[in-house]
Parts: sequence; C-alpha cells; structure tokens
Amino acid sequence: MSALPSLFSIPSFWLGRDMTLFQCQIWGSEAVGEEYPDPEGCAMGTGLWMYVCPCTTGMDDPRMNPMVPGAPALGRMACDRVMVCAAVGDFLRWRAHAYAAAVAAAKGDALVEVLETAGEGHVFHLFDPDGGKAKELLNRMVAFVNAAGV
Repeated sequence: MSALPSLFSIPSFWLGRDMTLFQCQIWGSEAVGEEYPDPEGCAMGTGLWMYVCPCTTGMDDPRMNPMVPGAPALGRMACDRVMVCAAVGDFLRWRAHAYAAAVAAAKGDALVEVLETAGEGHVFHLFDPDGGKAKELLNRMVAFVNAAGV
C-alpha cells in the first residue's frame, strides 16, 4: 500500500507547516529541464525502483513521479512552505526544480524555496554528514523552519 495517499489525509497539525526535501528521489519516464538521458543511469534507477516497490506501475508511478497526471493533487498537501534541496552535481537536480515549480503552481500561496549546493552530488550530506556543506545545508533547513515562527 502506498504511503502517498496517507500524506494527503494526515491532519496538518501532525505534519506542521513546513516541508523540506533533501536531494529527493523523484523520477519519471521523460527527461525534464536540462536533464540528459543516460540509459545506464535510467536502467539502474528503474531497477532500484522495481526492487523497492515490486508492485509499481513503472517510473511514472505517482509514488516515484508525483507530477504525473493522475497523481494526488500537490495543492492538497498540508504544508504551507516547501524547501527543495538539490546539489548542482545531482543527476536529479532538474527533477527537484520541476517538483518545486509544480508545488508552487499547485499551491499558489505556498512559499517554495529551492536550495542548491555547489560542487556536490546526490545525497552528499549522507556521505559526509560532518562536512561544511552538509552542516550549511542543515543550518539553512533549520533557518527555513524557524522562519515560520513555529
């Protein structure tokens, strides 16, 4: 059973007003932005997704691609503010930008912020959690959440 529909039904007091996504794993069958088609990378991503979610409908499953037609409406998310984090060297960088734009378009009044970290790749903060850029990312996320006055 997908957790995605549950996200849209949880009372907002449980989720809070802010959401942060760190180098999100959003994918799809069509390239977005300046993303270049990498058959080897796509095959690896597809294989990983099929392993993680064997009951999937494919790379355009709403659990993998929340922007696909038929996915739960992004405007129904309980959060008011969204921070999407990507790294300049992240192969999914353009997906993060597309997701942020889709949330901004769907929610209208939501504050959507995109934070890019230069000189790093996908999930860099997991490989070097004590590094300067990982700490900077965490500090920016904390400042984003604190700015809401919660």
